[in-house]
Amino acid sequence: MKMKQLLILVGAVLILWLVFVLMDQSSVPTAEESYLVDVDTTEVTELEIMHGGETITLTRHDDGFWFITNPIEFRANRRYVTQLLEKLGDMRIESEITDKQSRWGEFELDTAGVSLTVRQGDREDRVVIGKAAESYKQSYARYEDDTEVYLVKGTYKMVLSRTMDNWRDKQIFLHQQHDIVGIETDAWTLALNGDDWSLRVAGEEVPADKPAATRIQSQLARMRTSSFPEAEEYQNVDFEADPDNTVQVVLQWGDIVPIRFFKDTENERRYFVKYGSDDTVYVLFEGIYNQIFVAADDLIAKPPPDPRTGQ
Repeated sequence: MKMKQLLILVGAVLILWLVFVLMDQSSVPTAEESYLVDVDTTEVTELEIMHGGETITLTRHDDGFWFITNPIEFRANRRYVTQLLEKLGDMRIESEITDKQSRWGEFELDTAGVSLTVRQGDREDRVVIGKAAESYKQSYARYEDDTEVYLVKGTYKMVLSRTMDNWRDKQIFLHQQHDIVGIETDAWTLALNGDDWSLRVAGEEVPADKPAATRIQSQLARMRTSSFPEAEEYQNVDFEADPDNTVQVVLQWGDIVPIRFFKDTENERRYFVKYGSDDTVYVLFEGIYNQIFVAADDLIAKPPPDPRTGQ
């Protein structure tokens, strides 16, 4: 009987202790996290970045793709836009530093700062991002219309200070590798038949070397400009004349996209490139060019090795 009473007493004590712990924890106040900009990345429609006297506007179209809409109209670098949106969603305020406007320069929150406007729906947030803190894990920031300076999680100024050319999408070919089913040059034609490639040279069709053909297909799909040249760089190039070389890319739905290459008269190692009917002038160096315009002999399928000699 005594053992039973002891067990009941121990159980009651444990229950009381558990109740006490739960009540004690619930009574501890928890600080509500505060973010510089309350961002829903799926709702952001426009980002406006002002730095060094230049304004760059990034706008999301209805199809979800991002474009530069000021100072030019061009596709935006999707990876950079996604990176910026992710960083905005992580911009937690960690502490207030000062409310004195006279100290803005100390934190590069005056004219040296980056002004950022985030538009989502009917809402518009305007903030100024300053330099990184000494730990390089935080940055200084403020609201455009307020004097308070905050320490926020993360570093942002390098991301926001990209030039317009860096915000531009450098991809030249605008489709996927598997969309390419044919590749035509003046010297040869490659055609994809199921999983295999065929090669037509001088009116004769032979099996193509699959790895070699696939490398060209991959090179075309990954083709990116090294830069966006200024107009004076190609002022002596006649884009209406015959190019130095052309590759016709056949897509699986039947479209044929010409990519024209014009040699730079000032630098024989690089080419000015025109894609389809696009007016944009791209630049490629001869290393990429040579991987596309290979000799026909290098595209012919190699016979299998002799099992007796391995050659």
